[in-house]
Amino acid sequence: MKTGKMIATNGIRLNVAEAGNPESPHCLLFLHGFPDFHYGWRFQAAYFDEKKCHVLMPDLRGYNLSDKPPKVMDYALEVLAHDIQGLIKSLRKKVWLVGQDWGGALAWQVAQTWPDLIQGLIVLNTPHPEVFWQQLKDNKETWLKNTNWLFYQVPGLAEKILSSGDWVHFSQQFKEKGKKGTITEADLKKYREAWSQPGAFKAMLNWYRAALKHRPPQTTLKIEVPTLFIQGKKDTTLTTEMVKDSLARCQREVKHHVFPHAGKWVQLDQAEALNDLILEFIQTHGIEKQT
Repeated sequence: MKTGKMIATNGIRLNVAEAGNPESPHCLLFLHGFPDFHYGWRFQAAYFDEKKCHVLMPDLRGYNLSDKPPKVMDYALEVLAHDIQGLIKSLRKKVWLVGQDWGGALAWQVAQTWPDLIQGLIVLNTPHPEVFWQQLKDNKETWLKNTNWLFYQVPGLAEKILSSGDWVHFSQQFKEKGKKGTITEADLKKYREAWSQPGAFKAMLNWYRAALKHRPPQTTLKIEVPTLFIQGKKDTTLTTEMVKDSLARCQREVKHHVFPHAGKWVQLDQAEALNDLILEFIQTHGIEKQT
């Protein structure tokens, strides 16, 4: 993975880690979730570097070394989507858009709004944003599985509690969401450094605060690009209804793949199998096999 570079987009700058060949027309853009940063895609970066693809992994707005605007509504989904639109336009080529967790919600939004910028969409463990909000409205069980959203709403409290003791409890919770041995102590050191960047953790939580203040409008728009929906079966926050309704939003070719023994961090728990699956998908839908 190469050193990150700052790319200006939508009035801010994103720190973007890079791998592979920038001259390659075959570009994958990976969007991380919470509380991750670009480092969470390290196994994908190494794999697609070997395949001679171009790989970009931004720290999303508010995370790690990227800019951190101060207002809560600076983190509304529509604003975040314009960050990615501008980033893709700066590349002057279409991308395969890959997202997990909040990065997955963002990937759905970008693919739905600007399909002309996307070759295909690959989403890990994340329902379509409109499907998620509908489930919150209709299903009490969904709320019970996402009570952390309410905890994150209190300004200052979540930051203070979660960062206490050099992030000791938060680090442990993060580690336990992956398979045993997936996230090492060396990895956690990098995460603690990212979370401790000035203003970073407040900005990361502002994604949740903005979401409750401004929900995306319900639309009838469909996803017009080929879509691969990847599910880690042990991530219990993703319900059967969410998966079904999200897939129904896809107008073109759609593939649903389940990893029975993976949880929230599919890209870490099942890195090798996931990478092969993504490569197969992009080969099938327009990229010639790399040697």
